[in-house]
Amino acid sequence: MLLFLLIGFVAITLFLDFSKIEEITLHQPIVYFMSYMLSIVASCLFFVDLISSDDYLDINPLRFIPFWFITFNLFQNVILILAEIERDYLTFNELPLYYFFKDISMILYLLMLTSIVLIFINRGLLIEKKAQTI
Repeated sequence: MLLFLLIGFVAITLFLDFSKIEEITLHQPIVYFMSYMLSIVASCLFFVDLISSDDYLDINPLRFIPFWFITFNLFQNVILILAEIERDYLTFNELPLYYFFKDISMILYLLMLTSIVLIFINRGLLIEKKAQTI
């Protein structure tokens, strides 16, 4: 399913570029919107798989690092899509709110990076309590 979404996104993006609807050198609001929406749909598919698959029902989601990564990614994309839609209004009328969206987005980026680093440090997808030996 995700491969279908990715191939569809690339095909639509190439069509928009070659048809000169959105040139690659200019601002691309349709492509940005599609990428945010596809990321939100992919995150929702992950959560549906998480609650419906028998393999994931035994996992504690609070200790499952990809759960946190997808959660942060979902919130970050929702904030970015809100900021992108209302960017002109926010930059001219509500500058503190624009900076708030920007700061929250940066914090979520850092949390996503932290979850990726935890996967490498932990050498696995689950945070497990290690037995200490004396």
